[in-house]
Amino acid sequence: MANTIALYTPGHNVFTDTLIMHGLVRVLSWIGITKGEVERIGERYEVKVETSNDISKLLHETIENLKVKSIEDLRIALNTYSALNRADLPSVVKKLPSVVKKLHDIRSFNPPATEQWPITLSEGLRKLNLTPYTTVDHINQEGRKKKGETTYLPLGPIYGKYVIEGYTIEKTKKAYYFICLNCFTLGTLGLIYGTGLVSLEIEQREKGKRNYYYYYVTIAPTKATFDEIILFQKGIEELYISLKGGGRWRRYVAQEVTGLAAMLYLFSYGETVSLFDYPVDILMWGIERGRRGTIRVVELTQVTGKKLLEAVARIKYRIPEWPRIAKTIITKDPTLLHAIAESVIFGTDPYIVIREYRRLADEISREGEKEVAKLMKKYGADLAEVLLELSV
Repeated sequence: MANTIALYTPGHNVFTDTLIMHGLVRVLSWIGITKGEVERIGERYEVKVETSNDISKLLHETIENLKVKSIEDLRIALNTYSALNRADLPSVVKKLPSVVKKLHDIRSFNPPATEQWPITLSEGLRKLNLTPYTTVDHINQEGRKKKGETTYLPLGPIYGKYVIEGYTIEKTKKAYYFICLNCFTLGTLGLIYGTGLVSLEIEQREKGKRNYYYYYVTIAPTKATFDEIILFQKGIEELYISLKGGGRWRRYVAQEVTGLAAMLYLFSYGETVSLFDYPVDILMWGIERGRRGTIRVVELTQVTGKKLLEAVARIKYRIPEWPRIAKTIITKDPTLLHAIAESVIFGTDPYIVIREYRRLADEISREGEKEVAKLMKKYGADLAEVLLELSV
């Protein structure tokens, strides 16, 4: 690309930087910049865009002065959301724009601790400036014991609040990881527009005890055009799946619903994404909220994504009822959905997977759910063909 400007994400880690990259591309698209490309270099991204008056203005002044309608509308919605009483949220939040509803869902892992999130995001949108991203040393102003905004767990899943010294966690030495307002804003936009969210509410064997899991899934391309990134975002930005406890869930413990199962289940819904010319990784991280209020990151995962995305595209093409079948599998036997994803990504024996798939179809039929069992048997050969094709 001739006459380009290069922007760089700070280099915190591949998870945080991928979110910042998604947010950066989205902001650039809002100001009319649609020609550009992204390349991953280690744990940071280089974002090249064609020189234009809009990008030049954004590098020398805040985005507020550009009067971008998408951002102004988002700020109004955020301010409305922030002004709501906590008691009114359940009935009112459904009427707000979907992006604000998604931020509300993202905050669900710990609402009290993230109460300032929408307020900070609104302020960050007003002050957003991209000048710091023209150099690679932006990270020097951020980190532990620095000034800035707290990196909430969804934004920085590798960071805890305690310092590790001498291979032990010093719980008396709290040191949150801080990032600047610009990174906080772009990272949050990346969460909203560039990730899919799966939430699980699972009833434990102890009556009345529940654990909650929130899985975040996005793609980290090695190289991609703005068109590819935006198209992926359009397919995933409103993808939020919630599975509640009770009923069939009662006989399962949480450990059986793995991150790979949640990942495959998420991509089984919404628009099919298999458009990238270069390899992509899929990033997934989960947050568990226990019955005593404990919070921890689970299943921090980075896997090769092109095969999984291609497999989902082929399965959905051959099996129109796949979303319904996938929901049945994850509620009846989530380990099978994990095995399907594992077969596609890592090349494990597809014959074992197909035998388990047929066993589950027979079991469901005996339990009286004839219709979905019939669908599973009808499309069993198609699923087998896809898995065998990809195992070669």
